[in-house]
Amino acid sequence: MTLTVYTWTMTRNLLLWRFLFFSILNPVMTIKSAAVFLLIMENKKIKMNDSKQNFLFFCPQYHRPDTLTYAMTVGGQDIEMQLERNNELLTKDYTESYYQEDGTRVTTVPNDIDHCFYHGRIVNDSESSVSISTCDGLRGYFRTSAQRYLIEPLSSDDEGDHAVMTFNEKNFTPAVCGVTNTSWSDDYEPPTSSSRSRSGVTQLQQKYVELVLVADNRAYVKMNRDQKKMRQRIFEIVNFVNMVYKPLRTFIALVGLEIWTNGDLISVTPPAGANLDAFMKWRNSELVTRIKHDNAHLIRYG
Repeated sequence: MTLTVYTWTMTRNLLLWRFLFFSILNPVMTIKSAAVFLLIMENKKIKMNDSKQNFLFFCPQYHRPDTLTYAMTVGGQDIEMQLERNNELLTKDYTESYYQEDGTRVTTVPNDIDHCFYHGRIVNDSESSVSISTCDGLRGYFRTSAQRYLIEPLSSDDEGDHAVMTFNEKNFTPAVCGVTNTSWSDDYEPPTSSSRSRSGVTQLQQKYVELVLVADNRAYVKMNRDQKKMRQRIFEIVNFVNMVYKPLRTFIALVGLEIWTNGDLISVTPPAGANLDAFMKWRNSELVTRIKHDNAHLIRYG
């Protein structure tokens, strides 16, 4: 497919992608051994599984192809993306939880998931990487040897017009959210298969991380209280994180999503350290008793 893209357009969603991308590549802090996260912050002491998980099969009604090819012109250069569906996004035990108005938690195994999340590369570019969702047009991240880009549709058609924004974290001011002992690396790049092979490092053992994401009430409200929209945004984030860690033979699989639809279950207010402490206590007393997982992230909006 051939797409029309506009490299000058920046929207709120692209700004969010830019923030998420920067947060992932530049860990704000290393939390203690509890492995609790605020947004997409990395814990260096992460616990990983030793054996491969069985991954969830998605609803067949959407008929998403296993492979896709897209051609577009970006910055005057013709590129061709070759994409492959990411079948390691969710574990077979994946569940979703939300809360009714009376506070009752409802946990389901959804049967209407649209698997429209892909990884890939750009033809004739060994340094390239792509993390894209095709649910309603193309939305996500791609990288060439020369530049990084964020893309989103201007309509719901994947063959229609798209906005593309160049990404340069050197022009993005870091925000530490009141957290101390931070460290930043301006020249960090997501590892690629080619960069690892050139380094001569011994092949790494495969690791599998079972992840739970918790969306606070404000994030849910910003998604117009639409659980499917919230799910799609969460899957886009996990798809990107999965791509970043895959060259390190570390596979991030989502085992659960919890959406605080009826209000936050902890006090989500500044400072960030208090939020982390509150989320840690909630996770240890509630979440670990319900879902077997290695790590939990709290997704906040704003």
